[in-house]
Amino acid sequence: MTNHWLNNIQVLRRCDPELCSRLEREPAPVDVETVACRNGDVTARIAGCTLHSIYDPRQEARRMVKDFVDQHKPEFDRTHESAPLHLVVFGFGVGYHVEELLTVLNRQDRHSDSARVVVIEPRYSVLRTAMSARNLTSLLSRVSIAAGPNPDLRKAFESENRGATNSPHIIMYTHAPSRKLNPDVFDQVESALHREVNAITIPNRLKILAISPIYGGSVPTLLYSADALKDMGHKVEILDNTPYYDMLMGIEKVTRNESHRNSLRGLLTTYLAECTVARAIDIKADLIFAVAQSPMTPAALQEFRNLKIPTAFWFVEDRHLFPYWKEYAPLYDHFFVIQQGEFLDELKSLNVKNVRYLPCAALPSVHHPVQLTPAELETYGSDISFMGAGYYNRHQLFLKLLDLDFKIWGQEWNLKSPLGRIVQRKGERIMPEEYVKIFSASKINLNLHSSPTHQGVNPHGDFVNPRTFELAACKAFQLVDHRSLLPSLFEIGKELITFRDGAELREKIQHYLSRPEERAEIAKRAYDHALSEHTYAHRMTAMLQTIAAQEPVLMTARRAPNYPAALIAQAGADSELGKYLARFAAEDELTLDRISEEIRKGKGELTRTEGIFLLMKEFQDWAREKGVIGA
Repeated sequence: MTNHWLNNIQVLRRCDPELCSRLEREPAPVDVETVACRNGDVTARIAGCTLHSIYDPRQEARRMVKDFVDQHKPEFDRTHESAPLHLVVFGFGVGYHVEELLTVLNRQDRHSDSARVVVIEPRYSVLRTAMSARNLTSLLSRVSIAAGPNPDLRKAFESENRGATNSPHIIMYTHAPSRKLNPDVFDQVESALHREVNAITIPNRLKILAISPIYGGSVPTLLYSADALKDMGHKVEILDNTPYYDMLMGIEKVTRNESHRNSLRGLLTTYLAECTVARAIDIKADLIFAVAQSPMTPAALQEFRNLKIPTAFWFVEDRHLFPYWKEYAPLYDHFFVIQQGEFLDELKSLNVKNVRYLPCAALPSVHHPVQLTPAELETYGSDISFMGAGYYNRHQLFLKLLDLDFKIWGQEWNLKSPLGRIVQRKGERIMPEEYVKIFSASKINLNLHSSPTHQGVNPHGDFVNPRTFELAACKAFQLVDHRSLLPSLFEIGKELITFRDGAELREKIQHYLSRPEERAEIAKRAYDHALSEHTYAHRMTAMLQTIAAQEPVLMTARRAPNYPAALIAQAGADSELGKYLARFAAEDELTLDRISEEIRKGKGELTRTEGIFLLMKEFQDWAREKGVIGA
């Protein structure tokens, strides 16, 4: 036995005797190989997968942890008084990233004592190898480890303060090689985490007012987000502004003067924004949720701040093409974006504090594989297809593919150009229930991100469009142009195939057309990944978790004292009163009038609880009659 093993196991015996005993019974690993790194450190390799960099694993860990902390800055900024931090790390590896995470927490004084780090390691052999290869004594005394193929997740979620407003705030760090080696366990842990995050950060059902744009590609994003929020148990009302599209377009006919047109558009936006404020007050909204192009004004946003109703905005557009974010980002309480890097730096320079990267997603209830009839295969099928709007770069690149079996679907294509002959249905709008059939019927789906200026692929493109996730969720094979943020979302070459120019696109079309089994395997892997990480439920969970980190009022019943869940919690779920109130748990508000109405519907003798409520109701009626309290 090595000195490292003996020293480490001695510390572990004090910290976790049960795990220590299990590791001591574990035979010497035969599936894990220890590998010397170029800088003198060690890493490990299992099933051909190297767990850390073979050059400098410490530097790699510093870089990866920094990126992670930058992306989750709002959560890390949350003080320990409002919610102690629980950092759940999936995958122990040889421990470099765990050590770096602990170093970061040490630097942040507010987390140094209150934070808890729980490491999930599905393979005992990996943990034993790490303890034989490195001195981990300092690390082992500071973390909890849930090990094995069925890890006890109570270590990650248990808390003495469960149910209180300072319940732990959970963030998950994923060690990518560990996830690759243990996808099933990862899915199990992530599903449990999402359930727990909802239970901890948002204990109440929220009333969310979702503001629809008048038109455009972000309308579906708003609708899909609202569906996900409803599925999560929140009450969502959509303020639908799409009926005002004709009015907006009608402004063009009123006057040719652009100054007057802008004034009229501004008046329409002001009207719709004030409608939002009025509706939010009427329904007692807990949160205002808007997306790119949702009509809003600075005055309305200030009014929401005066009313202490948090506002959240998801900017699902390219910051370079739509610079209005510079004016509006500082006015929203929470700002979510699909780009990173310089964009986040610019936002911070504008004093936008609560900003987070939140990529696009898919909605499995809409975007899913479909079984097609022979007639549908004939209608929607082709070797290659594209579904989307006719932007300049798409027009330029697709002209080079006219010799192939190619169908184009969507709007804004020049039907008089050579491409016109392959544009289906004269360029009419295609609804989701139809375009998922196109995705399933096509051998290869092209996914070229839009650009009004490039000849084809934008070499500096970063954000990843919704279509990437929607195609993946439909288990459809896609060729997508290279984007700098794409490798952080999908594994290139195994889940998605990318191209950088027209020549490479044509080469890969020819390659994959003749390999149907390979296409199916790649599409299946993308499908599995999309459902496990890239749905609107994942995005909305992350959004609410981020907002709750900065809005303690959402951690309590802001609709209290008459919010059923709050009343039940105060009474005690197992008490006589709590059990009685449980029958009203699904309602939004609870009043004496409502309780009395329910009691009077009943038969038989009154219970003690019912009698007390009726007595309270009589007193309330007397007080109203005498003007002691308002009606």
